Amino acid sequence: MKAKLIGKLSPDLLSPDFTVYYMHNEHKRWGEIYFVTYKNIEQDIQILVRNIMIFFMLSAVFIVLISYILGKIFLKPMKKSMELLESFIVDTTHEINTPISNILINIELSKELYPEYANTEECKKIESSAFRISKIFKDLSYIKLNHKEIKSYENIAVDEVLRDRTAFFQTFIKNKNLSLQSEIQALSISIDKEDLIRIIDNLLSNAIKYAPANTQIDIKLSNCLEIVNDGKIYNKSKVIKKFTRENSSEGGFGMGLYIVDKISKHYKLDFTLSTLESKVHAKVCFC
Repeated sequence: MKAKLIGKLSPDLLSPDFTVYYMHNEHKRWGEIYFVTYKNIEQDIQILVRNIMIFFMLSAVFIVLISYILGKIFLKPMKKSMELLESFIVDTTHEINTPISNILINIELSKELYPEYANTEECKKIESSAFRISKIFKDLSYIKLNHKEIKSYENIAVDEVLRDRTAFFQTFIKNKNLSLQSEIQALSISIDKEDLIRIIDNLLSNAIKYAPANTQIDIKLSNCLEIVNDGKIYNKSKVIKKFTRENSSEGGFGMGLYIVDKISKHYKLDFTLSTLESKVHAKVCFC
């Protein structure tokens, strides 16, 4: 009776207890014979599931291994290029140290020997160019030393250093016909003076470089130093990476904001970049 019921449903049937029933029929001289065979395949299914899992695990390991090998092969030229770039930086910083020092020393000596020459436009341009080369050298040196130079902590008046560095950048500001609006309050913090100068110089230099000509740069100092210039940042995470410039048409090595970010992290300062109403806001909070 059971065999006939199964035969009406299907030649093959899997029961809930993982038993497979199969109906056979054979033709004999005296008539047709029907009979049912069955087999429990629960263990076979478990073995199959286990084998499938092992296969997928081995496949995943194989894919990861192949990806790693191919990644190393494809990234090898890039790694080599980065090593060459790092080597170039080390050699460059070593080679240009002496001539930069000689240029700066001779500028100061010329200003002392010829006071009338000190205030000429030519002297200011030479001094500004020498400062720019010196700044690049200091930035490269800072990166080369991996930020491990000995720090000399002292109580520094940020407002005084800011006014001094702003005055130094006047030639660059004048060359682009930029106007400067300052709101500076007194602020003193404990910091290495060279690190503070690096923060101010790089933020000012970046604002001057990317601000369109004939626009205004705003400098605000309270508990935070904020420098605002016309423009827009399209990729905030990109511009603080080493050797990265968002606008390739501008000069520089793309190190300024990277250095500001590294110094800020060292002193646990809050450094932020944002764009608001077509203006770039670079802010470092000291408190």
